[in-house]
Amino acid sequence: MYTFACNTYRDLPQLSLSISELRRCYPTERILIISDGDTDPRLPGLAAEFSADFIAGERLYTLDCGGEIVLRLFSAFLAGAGDILVKFDTDTRFFRPFSIPPPGDASGCIWGAYGFRYIQGGCRLLTRECVKEIVNSDLLSGRRYRELSSWCPPVAEDFYKATGKVSEDFITREVLLELEIDICDHPEVFSAGNVKRWRAMDPQTLKRVINTGRRFAVTHPWKLMDLKWAAHFAPLLSAALGSVTCDVMALEDIDCLGTDTSLAPG
Repeated sequence: MYTFACNTYRDLPQLSLSISELRRCYPTERILIISDGDTDPRLPGLAAEFSADFIAGERLYTLDCGGEIVLRLFSAFLAGAGDILVKFDTDTRFFRPFSIPPPGDASGCIWGAYGFRYIQGGCRLLTRECVKEIVNSDLLSGRRYRELSSWCPPVAEDFYKATGKVSEDFITREVLLELEIDICDHPEVFSAGNVKRWRAMDPQTLKRVINTGRRFAVTHPWKLMDLKWAAHFAPLLSAALGSVTCDVMALEDIDCLGTDTSLAPG
């Protein structure tokens, strides 16, 4: 039913955590790992370990490539089996299988950062029919999204100019709008959106990301640096949020979470 796919670039330890839990939740489903210009020789071996397909690709996560990074992932999905594409980030955590089907052709955790309503890219679900329609439209080809103004919120232009990167989230938003494909909030997916550091999250958002009660099948982000910080300050987290530290420490690859005092806030 599902095909899971992600882009990876210089984040193999992060990907190792994510894919191990994904495979635990979905022992036989198709997984695609696409290298966005990462030549780490360990990547094919990691993919083989978890019975995932590995695709070696050039670096496309740049402004001058426009929508090509999205098109490559969509085309790889359509080249094989799967009714539903689940695009995920390497810092996304899978807690359990989905218990309900997607509520629409395009679903996930809907955010409104910068005044734009879009599906946050930590976990985005698209039906095969939806992906086919997007690819066949040719909107992701050519120079259409190589102009920053064609997809970027005006208040975020300086950020993307400085980084030299595109936003898969905002480009996908523009394509869905152009094709009049509705987006739906998936009740089993939670992403903290543009909040990237645990120590900057409010307690309610942090509780949702940690997801001790397994309300969500998927939450995001789970960055290794934050996990190490959480492991070091476990008593403080428990005092602030309740009994959450056992869940943080229950990750499959606990060796990644060795205490490092250099990760303390400030």
